[in-house]
Amino acid sequence: MRTSTLILCIGLCIAAVTVISWFMISADQQRQLVNENAARAIDTTERLDREIGYGGLIHNFKNYVLRPTNSQYYENAIQNAETALQLILELEQIDQGPIQGKPLPETRRMVEEYSGQLQVVHEMASNNASARKIDDAVRFDDAPTLNELQTVVDSLNGAYRAEAGRLERLTRMLMILNVVVGLGTAITLATLNVRQHIKNLQNQVVYIELLGQSGGIWNWNRQTDEVQYAPKFRELLGYASDDTESFPENLKASRDRIHADDIAIFAERLAHQKQTRKPFSVEFRMLDNKDRYRWFRTHAHTLFDNSGTPIRTAGTIFNIEDSKKYEHELQESNQELQRFAFAASHDLQEPLRAITGFSQLLQQRYTNSLDEKGQGYLRHIIEGVGRMKALIDDILTLSRVGQSELEFKEVNLDDCVQTALQNLSQLIRETEPEIRIGKLGTVHGHEGFLVELFQNLIGNAIKFRKPNQTAKIDIDT
Repeated sequence: MRTSTLILCIGLCIAAVTVISWFMISADQQRQLVNENAARAIDTTERLDREIGYGGLIHNFKNYVLRPTNSQYYENAIQNAETALQLILELEQIDQGPIQGKPLPETRRMVEEYSGQLQVVHEMASNNASARKIDDAVRFDDAPTLNELQTVVDSLNGAYRAEAGRLERLTRMLMILNVVVGLGTAITLATLNVRQHIKNLQNQVVYIELLGQSGGIWNWNRQTDEVQYAPKFRELLGYASDDTESFPENLKASRDRIHADDIAIFAERLAHQKQTRKPFSVEFRMLDNKDRYRWFRTHAHTLFDNSGTPIRTAGTIFNIEDSKKYEHELQESNQELQRFAFAASHDLQEPLRAITGFSQLLQQRYTNSLDEKGQGYLRHIIEGVGRMKALIDDILTLSRVGQSELEFKEVNLDDCVQTALQNLSQLIRETEPEIRIGKLGTVHGHEGFLVELFQNLIGNAIKFRKPNQTAKIDIDT
């Protein structure tokens, strides 16, 4: 009976290993497939955005409208259009497992219309038409393309989420098999491997969400103060993407919602950009649909005509509310830590002064009553108290970091190492490590912090050595 039971158990284990191996191979194949699709989709989407965005086709087209005598803009725009059409074709032809491409007719139409109108621009410029007249004649509505790209990004995002859910179910099956056959270690490693893949996949999902959802594009006509807001811009503020009644297509809609203390920085950056002609970034607070201020960051650039007059300013906003919250919490935590270090250091001063006083009194009055060994012990006490005082002073200095500037000077690193070794003298006597010290020279820094650095490095090297082995420490440049 026992033999039959053993054979049965062995058979079950073999069957379980076979099933687990099959699932692991399947999971690995799916992982490779998803990684290939994710990398391709993300890369193609980013490249397409660059080719047709305000740094690509649209940028070069608008510059050619303003400067039709500059053929470089024309050539760049043609190249942007050709590359964009190739990327559109790549996105449409994606056909690998659960990731399927989607048609992009609006995006293709916009690219073809922009490239087709370049000759119109050239002919109007030849007839001495003004830049504004040319701009009015060849203006396009980019909103359908933005919506179409958003739909494609959402579709890819949904495919990634579906695949992540499938792998999550596979992980649960592996965990159940772990309980049944008792192969805890092997199954756990496989489970952790799949979970790590899910985490990486979810990070890719978050990346695509940031690419397609977190950023709200805006395009400001500096001549008319009309502003085009992408659907995600309104959604970031809690409005429906098409709610032009509550959030109309003009500058006033956003300017009235910006915090009064942050308006000036916009004017300053716009004025500065007129001189530098470089993109700028601003962090600001803006009212959402529930009249709550939230933190955003915008990256923007301005297009100027030949006379230096701003024509359009376009950019993207991102929600940084959580980042600001964590930054505030970190500042409060650092302040609390500084207060604790300052208070603790002061509390240690009083008993240290008592030890110092009694040690000095003992040395003055009873030195002759102590033998040579006792006098040596007393000297060690006094030296240890001195080092303790230096450490407390360093803690006090550290607690003031951020409140005042640290005093830096030329510091001899050899002296710092010797001081650190003295502070660790008891540990060194107990463990007898092999320590080799080279010539370290001097640096510009804070002596107390450098001593603490060496003390921590040497102490950790001794404490975390292999069992029953002598620590070997080399300190050199």
